[in-house]
Amino acid sequence: MGSVKDLVVAGFGSNYYNVATPQTWGFGVWDVSGRWSVADLKSLLPSYEVKGQAEALAMSTAAYFEAAAGAGINSCYVGMLDRRGCVVSVDQLLDRGETSHHVAMMLANVPRGKGHEPRRAYHDAINRGEISIYVADAEAIFRRGLPLGSSTFGKICRAGDVGEEYERAATYDQTVAVLKKVKSEGRVLELLATLGLTSVPHPGIILPEPVFNYTTKFHPAGDLDMNDDEVLAAFGNNAQTYAKAQELLGQTARHQQEFCEERGIVNIDGKVEMVVSGQDVLLGDFACTPHENRLMLPYERDGVTYLLPTNKEIARALFRQEGVYAARDEAKLQHGDDWMNHFYKHFPREKLEPLAQHASEVMSDALLMVANKMLGREVFSHRRLEDWVDTFLPYASRMESK
Repeated sequence: MGSVKDLVVAGFGSNYYNVATPQTWGFGVWDVSGRWSVADLKSLLPSYEVKGQAEALAMSTAAYFEAAAGAGINSCYVGMLDRRGCVVSVDQLLDRGETSHHVAMMLANVPRGKGHEPRRAYHDAINRGEISIYVADAEAIFRRGLPLGSSTFGKICRAGDVGEEYERAATYDQTVAVLKKVKSEGRVLELLATLGLTSVPHPGIILPEPVFNYTTKFHPAGDLDMNDDEVLAAFGNNAQTYAKAQELLGQTARHQQEFCEERGIVNIDGKVEMVVSGQDVLLGDFACTPHENRLMLPYERDGVTYLLPTNKEIARALFRQEGVYAARDEAKLQHGDDWMNHFYKHFPREKLEPLAQHASEVMSDALLMVANKMLGREVFSHRRLEDWVDTFLPYASRMESK
């Protein structure tokens, strides 16, 4: 969730900042914002913030961490900052009628720079025992199901030779039409077996059993799938530490899903960052928010249970439907690394601004609705679901079990 939060090193909350050393914890405050970006547009995207996102994300993850602590799940979370800069709990804030977008957490070591050499040096220092408090270079993923937009569908379609068609699909119906062209054979069948399936699923499928895997955290190429040996190396080649990480992953996945289910939310998949401190393994980065997880809102109509996304999948779907992704890909094809300077040759500038505004508004409504459910109180104001759901039903998954 790095793109929407900043570590405070100056100004409000900076008095807590203390850098981690190889053998000791650091401490800091994260300031969450309302910014967002999709389709690699970054500075090209009109500056519409998601209303209420800063407080909603910060307080949602804090509420989860506090519940997790009660269930015996340790994390780097310490508390939230109130208006006076004091560390308090979520309930203390809410009982005063306050909200906050500042989260206090313990800080661990990370590679000193980007690229292959700093990453290699980081791993070597961990293996030699020179660093004992560190963020593991392995981000865990748990999947209870496959919603619209899941990267798994992209893998299935590419294995079935319809990858390009899949990239152009935006709605549920369009995606299903592409998936129906994929035959359950060869590489596709191998992928399905890893999910406990024998036939190509549709968006909204709930898997027979949760599926877990890891991707790289600090690799220069981004999130790359990891095998068991690579994950073990990320935990200092220590089998005991790796076993504890596996235990923590299963424990928090179950707890997150139960926590959400009790609040009327379907936690269909999520990411888990872990921090090692000597013999202990803890939850690291923000957890159980619409940015780390796909927290879906179930909505019943005509006998169908729709699963509504509450994160950037909303913007991705709207942007794909309006041709933003196709324009971006064409700009990259024609102009290479300089594509951003030529993007508006392929997509009208005047069309992007109202699209971004609309996406921001819908994301805000969905996010604030989830935050209220997470907090168990009506803290944030938002439009009723009935006021915006019709425009988004085409992009919703449809819940089904195998």
